Amino acid sequence: MGNGATDISIIIVNYRVKEYVALLLDSIQKSKKNLSIEIFIVDNNSNDGFYEYLNSEQGDIHFIRNSENAGFAKANNQGIERACGSYTLLINPDTIIQEDSLTTMKQYMDETRDCGVLGFKMINPDGSFAKESKRSVPDLNTGIFRVLGLDVMFPKSRVFGSRYLGWLDKDEVAEVPVVSGAGMFWRTSVLKSLKGFDEDFFMYGEDDDLCYRVQSTDYKINYFPLAKLLHFKGESERETSLKSLKKMNKGLKQFFNKHYKGHYNIISRGLISIAFNSRTIIQYLFQKVIRKDNAKESEIDSAVILCGTEKDFPDFLKDDISSSLKTIPICLGIKNIADGKEVLNNYDQIIFDTSSVSYTEAFVTMERLKGSGTNFYFLLAKRKIVIGKSKVIKF
Repeated sequence: MGNGATDISIIIVNYRVKEYVALLLDSIQKSKKNLSIEIFIVDNNSNDGFYEYLNSEQGDIHFIRNSENAGFAKANNQGIERACGSYTLLINPDTIIQEDSLTTMKQYMDETRDCGVLGFKMINPDGSFAKESKRSVPDLNTGIFRVLGLDVMFPKSRVFGSRYLGWLDKDEVAEVPVVSGAGMFWRTSVLKSLKGFDEDFFMYGEDDDLCYRVQSTDYKINYFPLAKLLHFKGESERETSLKSLKKMNKGLKQFFNKHYKGHYNIISRGLISIAFNSRTIIQYLFQKVIRKDNAKESEIDSAVILCGTEKDFPDFLKDDISSSLKTIPICLGIKNIADGKEVLNNYDQIIFDTSSVSYTEAFVTMERLKGSGTNFYFLLAKRKIVIGKSKVIKF
């Protein structure tokens, strides 16, 4: 249980995404305000110099280095065991949060004593809403509806859209069965009473399982859209191969075997297996199409750096970024973050200067431009990196 001296313990599991962790730490430090926080970075044997790279970061950071890839669940539990905060934030390494997230979530939990865990409103790298922010416990029906595409065709249906609770307003606080493991804000006493994640889950499905077990307590789970999180998604497994998709669906199969084995007869279990295998094949084919389309878009036609004031952005930094793009033909402009949508729509790539633009402003801009086909990146000048979905540009 939290000892009261530390407000929030933050646990990050890293696997070969040190640049994304650096960006996340920057957003956390800007969210800290007057809170007392401790950060645990658990590395699953990345072997990429992560410790030397991140050890210079400011703040109370504790490193836990594993000699093998222990998996997401076990690595998180290593941090949970040492957490001393009144609250614990479990957060993926390939995420960033807006500046008021920690204070807003803490205040809500302080005032809502029967709430055990909060989930963020997550946005995708293209600025769209991430529907997995709020969802139901998976069951046979939701699995079949997903395979048949009925959840996509009827997203707001209380029957076909039940997995992602499509009828709930994405901008209103609501009690839900499950929130995403990419960002979970826990009352530490509740998290520890549940003994954290089930370590039989290596990766995927463990968040469904942990939320499901909250039902055995006197606490509830709330989707909390007042706190936003950007999830780049899958950066620890950038190559979406058939093997990685099988791993993803294995977690859901484990969930079914653990919680529903006695609920379904042999025919139903057969349908579940068919549903998951079909889902794996469909996902794989869909990802192959996406990768093929992305390969055609290797060149950048135009890009803009958004900053606080255009005149304050150093020329040498612009030159360094331009040169780092090498042979890509690019028109790199400098604009004010306050510029309207009609101006920014002229650019294929938008780079947010995190030294002068807040993450909150960046999220607002991304949501405003969602559906425009724009790619978004974040400039971390102190690290000399630009980070986006599946791309780290060093200069």
